[in-house]
Amino acid sequence: RFLSPWAFPGGGNPSFGGKIYKSVLINFVEDRSYVEYITEFKLKFKAGGAAGFSSDLNEVIASTAVSILVSVPADQHIITPIDEEEAEVSNESCSCAS
Repeated sequence: RFLSPWAFPGGGNPSFGGKIYKSVLINFVEDRSYVEYITEFKLKFKAGGAAGFSSDLNEVIASTAVSILVSVPADQHIITPIDEEEAEVSNESCSCAS
């Protein structure tokens, strides 16, 4: 709903062109009540006919004035929850802490 509100009831009309910033997406994710923190966040872009995704970007700009920026389907997002017990053990064995 955040990236494509127009795809849901009452969400308005699609916005053509434009850009999205990685920092805005990170802020949105961090503001979710069920997110404690983020350890890695990558923003990638694939233009209509492009073979693959770009590398990690700080912003994505629509390819043309008639392009619409949307998210990939949810099943293509890679989200790895961190087990709290595992994270505590990992922090204890870190030799980088002063």
